[in-house]
Amino acid sequence: MAATVAPEARAQQLQTPAQLAAIAAKVPRQDWYPPGYYEARLGAEAYVAEYPRPLDKMLYPSPNGKGDVYDITDEEKQGCVLHPDHYDDLDPETQPWSELALEVARLRAEMARLGYPEAVYAGPLAAYEREQIEGGAEIAATSDPDAPPAADPDAEALGATTENGYLDLGLTQQLNAQRRKLAPKKPPVVASMTICADGREDVRPTFRTSPDGGEIWMIDAFAFNVCLRKHRDPWDRTACRWTEVETGAAYPYAGRFVYQILWPDGATKRGTRQISDQPGAKTAPVITFRKTGS
Repeated sequence: MAATVAPEARAQQLQTPAQLAAIAAKVPRQDWYPPGYYEARLGAEAYVAEYPRPLDKMLYPSPNGKGDVYDITDEEKQGCVLHPDHYDDLDPETQPWSELALEVARLRAEMARLGYPEAVYAGPLAAYEREQIEGGAEIAATSDPDAPPAADPDAEALGATTENGYLDLGLTQQLNAQRRKLAPKKPPVVASMTICADGREDVRPTFRTSPDGGEIWMIDAFAFNVCLRKHRDPWDRTACRWTEVETGAAYPYAGRFVYQILWPDGATKRGTRQISDQPGAKTAPVITFRKTGS
């Protein structure tokens, strides 16, 4: 997979106490949250707000052609899109919870964005979150594998079955049960079994500065938001897990990044870059950070 570079943008830093409090008000700390999870969850809330999934990646025509379905499967998580390993830029306390925090925050934000009443998703998502934290995955693994799955009338009525590529998840069943009671006109919730082509080339970008001589430091945007919650200054490279990127070297980078460039004369530049995969390209792109201009 190759990479393309989106235009530069201002670094997405939540700068005021009011902005930080607004996110925390939506996600109060629960007494069953383990150490490190609350910071990951708040960082995830900020991340998904800054980088929402496109609507055409969320809503699809139902398999039987009668209405739409909301697919909760994120193709990035399924490996269809080259994306960074968030673990690398997170501290050890937060690392184990990054995927769950991102998943719960994304689903909450997407269902709100699509107009589902909060009562439809708040309870099921909280139960799912707690189950995963308290070992629900291990409990599920010990259950009877031959037990028939419970029917999901909403999904089955539109043809979204395991036979045509949809997963039968307890979470989707719970969300649909609430939807039938409280918002029957909203799209049924499904989870697709995404299958991706594996023949794409891995073309890794290289980095440089203009003028030469700048030090390039980068951190994953999600990790930046988590660090913002845990430290007073997320730009402090000793407090957060910033990576120094060697100019001219190829890196397997794709995703959303915050950067800071330091030139020998003391000049600095900060911002964000999104590097996305581009199947089929044969040459590695060169990503240039300029001292002036874009």
